[in-house]
Amino acid sequence: MERAGKLKIAIVRGQFVVQLADAILFDPGSSRLKTGGGETLREVATILSKDNKKTWQVAGHTDSEGPAKYNWGLSSSRAFEVTRFMIRAGMEKTRMSFAGYGEFQPVGDNETAAGRKQNRRIEIMLVPNMEEILGPLLGGQS
Repeated sequence: MERAGKLKIAIVRGQFVVQLADAILFDPGSSRLKTGGGETLREVATILSKDNKKTWQVAGHTDSEGPAKYNWGLSSSRAFEVTRFMIRAGMEKTRMSFAGYGEFQPVGDNETAAGRKQNRRIEIMLVPNMEEILGPLLGGQS
């Protein structure tokens, strides 16, 4: 499901994920949020904060252009900025985390411009509640 080309809802590696292209959030090589990106994140935070029992992780991703160390740092900085913004927009800070994956979880082919564009993204992932999942197997123990 896409919303005005700004975000996409998907199941990725078995997890519920809100995907945002980095182009709406950041200028190339920057971890400073664009104005329009903030508006989009504010909308996302409003929706996700309605259920304060869910835990979310913001994941930053880059393409493979440039040194891996730089990409990892950029992806981490962008994920941090998105997390910080969402907390200011109403998300509960104890239910948020962030991680930078750099170029190491591509969804597109880094050999093509279109693939690299797909790889530059922010994902906001629902963190599974293992007590809910494993509770029945453990006899309802937490």
